Formats: sequence, structure tokens, C-alpha cells
Amino acid sequence: MSGKAPQTGNMIGRQSQNEGITVVPAPGKVVVDGKLDDWDWSGRIWCFADLSIRERFSAEAAAMWDEQYLYVAVHWKDPSPMMSQVNPQYNPNDGWKSDALQLRMQMGDKRTLWLTSWYYTPKRQPVLHIAAWKDPKNSRNGQEVQVLTAAPGGTQLGHDVELAYRRDEDGKGFVQELRLPWKLLYGEAIKPKAGQVFRMGMEFLWGDPSGKEWPIHRYADCMAPGVTSREFFWSNLNAWGLAELSAKGHVEQRRYVSGTDRLDGVVPIRLRVPADASRVTLVIESERGKRLRTLAEIDPKEYTVAQEGDMRVIEVGWDGLDEGTWKRLPGGRHRLERHPVKPGTYRVKALFHKGLGAEYEMCFYNPGTPPWRTTDGSGAWGADHCAPYRVARAGKRMIISWAFAEGGHGIIGLDEKGRKRWGEKRGARLLAADERYVYAIPRGWHVKEDQLIRLSADRGEYCPFVLNGKPREFNLSVARLLGVEKVEVTGLAVGKRWIALALKSGKVVFLDKDTASPVRSVPATGV
Repeated sequence: MSGKAPQTGNMIGRQSQNEGITVVPAPGKVVVDGKLDDWDWSGRIWCFADLSIRERFSAEAAAMWDEQYLYVAVHWKDPSPMMSQVNPQYNPNDGWKSDALQLRMQMGDKRTLWLTSWYYTPKRQPVLHIAAWKDPKNSRNGQEVQVLTAAPGGTQLGHDVELAYRRDEDGKGFVQELRLPWKLLYGEAIKPKAGQVFRMGMEFLWGDPSGKEWPIHRYADCMAPGVTSREFFWSNLNAWGLAELSAKGHVEQRRYVSGTDRLDGVVPIRLRVPADASRVTLVIESERGKRLRTLAEIDPKEYTVAQEGDMRVIEVGWDGLDEGTWKRLPGGRHRLERHPVKPGTYRVKALFHKGLGAEYEMCFYNPGTPPWRTTDGSGAWGADHCAPYRVARAGKRMIISWAFAEGGHGIIGLDEKGRKRWGEKRGARLLAADERYVYAIPRGWHVKEDQLIRLSADRGEYCPFVLNGKPREFNLSVARLLGVEKVEVTGLAVGKRWIALALKSGKVVFLDKDTASPVRSVPATGV
């Protein structure tokens, strides 16, 4: 088992294919501040889905080690850096929905972990979500979860974990620096040594402008040897790459050579293009303007020979051949035959642009205005997996819920004209509302028991119940509220003073509207 770089150019076609990562020894004391001026960056891997978007969406990741810690740093290229509205207090399992790094780690045979880290922008808080598999070989048997959050503007998360972020000066990326104690990773104290190997796959996620809805770009890398599929990477531990602790630093840095054909020729063609150009097309014409050869459609970075301020100098070789003709061969096959051009004077024309990319915006037949997602939540409509399920009136607002949402929103608020004003990801199998609030029994991937939540009716903001002057947990366990081990809520209603919960056990329980504390209960018979 080894985390050394493969000898194939670290790419498949136009995407990176990093097999494992070399973890170099820390050269000295490491200060976790996002500056990386105390790092040995030689073991870094560069992760990107396509060369043409590498300057907008890519991540250079590196790792170091000492006797106490594993250090991981990522330099992101990101058009909206350090932008996450995922509040760890209310949605601790949703950090991946915006700018986030996910480490998929298997520390020997006894411990498997998912680590999700993000920067909660409104409070300037680094966050680390740790999910340790209960069965180290099967994620479906559940996880033990910890959520570590730094103080606003801080880097200390507790448990000797430290996480720092620093925005690039040009506003087009950021640095993330993470310190993880070996004891946390292995679940026990160990003495790391050179040659030690563990699995560490990496998933990189870039959020949309809302910072909370759904990633607009994602890439997985640091792969196991010979594995190229990135589907269901989060649970396919055999796809996670090997991280090897190196005895020495300043290792040979990986190069990234595309597997696509490179243009070579005896006639050099040199030209200057803007440094931010991502595609260049070259054609050869006669003196009279007749097209003789469409020579190249290339990524200029692969042909750069010099940098001159905001321009780059590229050089492409022409073999002196024309466009050619297709010759018919026996059996219905064809072969392209190119011919040398005659001696003479020829001219080159070039076209360049910044590249074309694709970002998900909407699905067809969506009744939202507009039908795509917007930062304020008023765009798009409801959920993707099912039809509308419940409806409730909140003053001039109408509230609609879907039983479950993977994409879109599971609860939405409409104004008096029927236009969507806000949306919440959670679905709701039971729904009620009054003039100020929306009350729901939510459903979602991570909802394992009946809970009670409260949202503002006008904007869909999280409004925890308040007890003794302090906000309560947003996702209130109904079983804990009632002091029982298990409960199933079959009905929900709200009046002027109380919230009513109908239970499968045959009771109706009344809760105080402000505190959610139980007030009394009555038998449901005849009600």
C-alpha cells in the first residue's frame, strides 16, 4: 500500500486523477492561521474536474504530520469564496450543501470517519462535523456524530482540533487549514511513524450564491489505485485514496499532463492571449484568406511558454499539412489523408474566450417566479420526490409542505397573490400555523424521531421555542418533551394559547405556544 504519485501524468483525459497523497513531515511548529508560510507544500495534489474550469473550480490539497497531529490544507479556486449560510446550530448535517471539504477516512480496520468542514459566514465560524461509523465497514449501520464549532472569528474548535480560513487577496479563492489530533482520528492514542498508511478520500464542494441550497460544483479525488469511478464516493471506502506518512519532506511535486493529444510540428506559431483565456482556436489560411487547416482548439495553459503581465505567450507547432481529405478504403472504412502545403506565405487567425461552463439553474415546468433558485429563497417551488402534502393558513400567508425533499424545498410560504416568498429544505408530514409562526413535524434524511420545529410565517426564519429566557434546541424531540422513550405524533393543531399534538397512543397533549412545555393531556376518545 502506498500513497505515492502514479506515473501516468495524474490525469485521465482533462480531469485530475490523483492516486493517494504523500503526507510529508511538518518542517517545524505549525501555526494554524491559513497563511501556510510554515508548510512544506511539495506533497500537494491538484484536484479539478476539467482543465477548462481549473481557474474557477479547483483545489490544491496537501497534508503534513508530526507526533501529535495530522495537518490538512486546501487552497481553493472559488468564484464565491468562504460562502456558507449553513448554520451548525440548526442544520449541523447540511454543511456539504455549500463550500465544504469532506474527508473520507479509514484509520486501519477499526475506525472509519466522515469529516465535513465549512466556514459559517454570518458568524465567521469554522465548523467540523465528525461522523464515526458504528460499523467501520458499513455506513448503513449508523454513525456517532460530533459537531465542533469555533467561537466567532476563532480557530479553536475543542478536542484539540483547530481550523482556520483565509480569503485570497484577489477574491477568487481561499485557504483552509485543519489540524487533527491522531487520538481523535484513531479513537485512541498512537505513535505515528514513517511508512504508516491510512485511507483518505477527498470531496470538494462549491456552493451556489445562496450558500445553503445545493452545491453547483463537486469533485472527488485522492483515489485508490486503479479506481476511477467517483459515484457514491462517500460510502465506497475502497475508492478512497491511500495517505502515506513520508520520512522526508520536499518530495518531487506532481505534474499534471493531459491524456489528450498534444499538437507538435516543425513550424512554431507563437502568439499572445489574455491570461484568463481558457480556450483558443487557431486556423491556417492562404494569403487570399482561403481556409487550409483548422489547426487547434486548445487550452492555452498547456502551451504557455512565457507570462507577460496579464497576457500569456503560447506556442503551437504546425506540421505543415492541410485539412486533408477522407479516402474510402475497402470494407466501407475511411482514412483521413493530409497533404503538405506548397511553399509560400500563410497567415494565422486565432479566436479566444474565457470558456463555457454549465451550472444547474432549474427544472422544466416549475411554477416558481422565477422558476430557478434565488438567494432570498423566493425562486423555484417545492420538493422533488413527492406531491404537496399539507397546507396551513398563517394570516395572509399560505404555507404548503411536502412530505420529504431531497432537492428543492419541503416547506414554502406564499403571499396573498400565491407567489412564493421563502422556502425551507425540511419536509413536513404534519403542519400548522398562526399569524406569526409555522409549526411542523419535519421529515428528512437525518430525522430519526418525531420532532417539533417553529419557523417565522413571514420569512421562514428559524424561531426556537424559548424557556426561562433561553432559546431551546431548534429540533425539539417530542419524546423528550413528554418524558417518554418513544412517541408517534398523528395530528398537529395550534390555537391562541396552546399547540395540540395527537398521539398514536390515544392522547392529545397540549403544549405552551411560547415554551413548548407540556400543559396537560386528555384522552383522544371521542375528540
